[in-house]
Amino acid sequence: MTRVSRDFGNTMQKDAVPAVSADVVFASSRFPNYKIGANNQVVDGKDDPKVLSMKEVVARETAQLLEQQKRLSVRDLANKFEKGLAAAAKLSEEAKLREAASLEKHVLLKKLRDALESLRGRVAGRNKDDVEEAIAMVEALAVQLTQREGELIQEKAEVKKLADFLKKASEDAKKLVDEERAFARAEIESARAAVQRVEESLQEHERMSRASGKQVMDMEHELRALRIQLAEKSKCSLLLRKELAMSKRIEEKLSDSYELDGSEALGSYLRIKPCSNNGPELSKCSIQWYRVPSEGGKRELISGATKSVYAPEPFDVGRILQAEITYNGQQITLTTTGAVDPAPGLGSYVEALVRKHDVEFHVVVTQMNGVDHPSESIHVLHVGKMRIKLCKGKMTIAKEYYSTSMQLCGVRGGGNAAAQALFWQAKKGVSFVLAFESERERNATIMLARRFAFDCNLREIPMAGEDRTLVEILEENNPVDMTKYMTYVSAPQAGAIATFSGTTRDTFDGKIVVELRYESYVSMAIRCIKSICSLARSSWNLHSIAVAHRLGPVPVGETSVFIAVSAVHRADALDACKFLIDELKASVPIWKKEVYSNGEVWKENSEFMERRLDLGKKDGICCGSGREVPVKSHARKTCCGAKVKVDDEGLANINSSK
Repeated sequence: MTRVSRDFGNTMQKDAVPAVSADVVFASSRFPNYKIGANNQVVDGKDDPKVLSMKEVVARETAQLLEQQKRLSVRDLANKFEKGLAAAAKLSEEAKLREAASLEKHVLLKKLRDALESLRGRVAGRNKDDVEEAIAMVEALAVQLTQREGELIQEKAEVKKLADFLKKASEDAKKLVDEERAFARAEIESARAAVQRVEESLQEHERMSRASGKQVMDMEHELRALRIQLAEKSKCSLLLRKELAMSKRIEEKLSDSYELDGSEALGSYLRIKPCSNNGPELSKCSIQWYRVPSEGGKRELISGATKSVYAPEPFDVGRILQAEITYNGQQITLTTTGAVDPAPGLGSYVEALVRKHDVEFHVVVTQMNGVDHPSESIHVLHVGKMRIKLCKGKMTIAKEYYSTSMQLCGVRGGGNAAAQALFWQAKKGVSFVLAFESERERNATIMLARRFAFDCNLREIPMAGEDRTLVEILEENNPVDMTKYMTYVSAPQAGAIATFSGTTRDTFDGKIVVELRYESYVSMAIRCIKSICSLARSSWNLHSIAVAHRLGPVPVGETSVFIAVSAVHRADALDACKFLIDELKASVPIWKKEVYSNGEVWKENSEFMERRLDLGKKDGICCGSGREVPVKSHARKTCCGAKVKVDDEGLANINSSK
């Protein structure tokens, strides 16, 4: 490299240096290809086709990275991005060196131009033209160098952009590597835990295997013991089968040996009758009679009925009877073909007797305190509303008020006379067996006594058929739900349902009726209605009974009393329904007030008036109160009767309707 000083011209003249044009020759106007050599020296590069530009190198590396990205693992991709980042840094350094070399070239070109400018002023002729041509070439080289600098600046920007991209990609790759490492660590820990669990389960299995080995030994011993027990049980089973077969043969023999003989109706008696000579004697057998509801249910033991003869009682009407015979541990049950039928006309007969204050029956005492009574003299049994009395002439043999210690039922046994006899225990230690003139009087006595006892609040006295009887006294503002009571009495075995619905009419004797108002002694009313239902069951073969009566105001058109009765046949249902409403009006303590548009008045039913008149004519008392009350019959016989006014002395004065 030639260094030009200020005394360059003087030196050339003194040393007789040849002309510049003689030793400076430009082969072409193209700027030489420079590159960085060893020790950061700027060297001239030849036109080598293998040498690529910076842009081509970056494009090739980027394409290779994109192609390898799909098949490289995350770790390899991160390493590749790190290498690319290092290459980008190196390229950036090379760009800086090129920039420095370009700057140095500019400086050299400027100095060369300045030297040529100074030389042009001192030469002439052809040498001057050469100098000017050299100056033009230097300026062209400067332009080319400036363009090359622009390209370098652009390549530098692209290299920086690629470096930023590779840096970001490297960071993402590192992040992915960290995530993969964390996931791998978690998978490794999970695998370690699973291995540990497997090891623990194997150890537990080994322990259980050792324990199960011991259990197997124990189970073998238990199995051996069970086999021994099974053999013993098999022997016992064979014995039991033999005994069972023998018992079946005995039971079949017993079932063919006896039958029930007699009419299945109230007023008759049933007898267990041998039908072959193969069965054991009845005296060697144990006998017990039961009553069972006809619609099914739990059977009820009949106390004291342990004989071969049994006479049905009023309780048994509508129920099935069973006789259970036991011999040597074997049992046979004889059952009636159907429910016990009621006695015709018994209900009406009893209802007529109820109206009397005291009812007398002629009886014969056959036993007294368990001892046969030889005398066959006639006695009189008085059944009253408060007590029962047995007399012989003017002598009273026994008299007891109704109490829980008193017992009255059909006689147990008694042969052909069982249907006409009953057992009466007046009190503990005092008992009689009484024979009546007819079965009707015997059954009427039982029904009367139990009804009077029930009226005396002796709830312990059982009532026949009470299990299928519904009685309700409804409070104010509770209408009668007729569907409810119809549903209650409905049953597949009931072929008829008779109902009565009493409603409030709008006029009476030309007066406008606004409403009826009812009051009642509720507990006594319920007892009375149940007693009436019991009488109905004793007279007719009924399935179910439902009675409902409202209290409080009942407007016009609404129902105040409703009765529903179901039975196998319509005649029983219709007659019983009429009987129930008549008796309810006559004897149940429910009082009625008629409210008119211009006043109000209490009313009595004609049935109650007739009942009270009958009692007054016979005993001079009213409703069993013990007080004499003068009464007058009412000429008009309607269901509403007459008005009643109670004076200060409590006497009932009956006035005709106005």
